[in-house]
Amino acid sequence: MAENNDYRSEYSEFQRAQKMFGFKSQDSLDFTPYFLYEIGAATHPYNLSFPEKPSRIRYQNEIVNYLCYFGSVEEAIECLEYHYDHFDNKEKFLRYFKFSLPSRIQLISKKEDKVRLQTCLDWVIDIYESYKMEPIYIGARAQIKGEDKDRILR
Repeated sequence: MAENNDYRSEYSEFQRAQKMFGFKSQDSLDFTPYFLYEIGAATHPYNLSFPEKPSRIRYQNEIVNYLCYFGSVEEAIECLEYHYDHFDNKEKFLRYFKFSLPSRIQLISKKEDKVRLQTCLDWVIDIYESYKMEPIYIGARAQIKGEDKDRILR
């Protein structure tokens, strides 16, 4: 019986042509690190760790996998809060998760992971709405952004 030793590259002709003409793949684009990550072993339990700098798609997938990894919803929310506190642009952080989590929830098949991600989404939406409700001070009076004026704290 003869062995089939034909080499098959996973790097397609289409990908070679794209590289030759200077096209970028979606995976090669830069990404915004919404979750802190480390190369090598993680020093904090909520930080992501990779053996080398991750691609954009791998990084985004790992965020969702990490939220599903925790044993309880409370731990997943604590992880989100940790990264939210460390991210400079709070509105950008909330917008990213507000718009990316719904599609991820549909792709997940495990019921407990769906519940965990849905609770994370509810937390994000709640924080996003309260973030939008902060008063803007103009001179001596305050204008209120948002609809629910009872939620604004002094």
